[in-house]
Amino acid sequence: MRSVELIRPAQDSNERSTHFWLVRHGESTNNVIMDRIFSDPKLPAWKARLKFTLERDPDPSLSELGQEQVAALQRHPGLQKLLSSRRPVVMYSSPLRRAIETAAALQEVLVGDNEIILKASS
Repeated sequence: MRSVELIRPAQDSNERSTHFWLVRHGESTNNVIMDRIFSDPKLPAWKARLKFTLERDPDPSLSELGQEQVAALQRHPGLQKLLSSRRPVVMYSSPLRRAIETAAALQEVLVGDNEIILKASS
């Protein structure tokens, strides 16, 4: 398990501080497939698992709902201060498609030339 230390804003406005925001990706197309398969009451659990394994995408994109969830990020109260601060932002993302799509949508609403650094899982 990894931990992240959240640093509170400095009391002195001249002092710089670092903030960490953790954002999980939106719903993926695999979630849609899983919901469809596992909602069939006639399908035994073992067959549902097998069917999902055969139909799932190893690197799924965001579903339509996932895209809506990501679009709603800019309205999240926790991110309003960041978005209005106009401070440079560095984003780290998994190289998985759903994570990149989430980071890219957030990058579009941030002011400035903010980069996304892809990090492979260790």
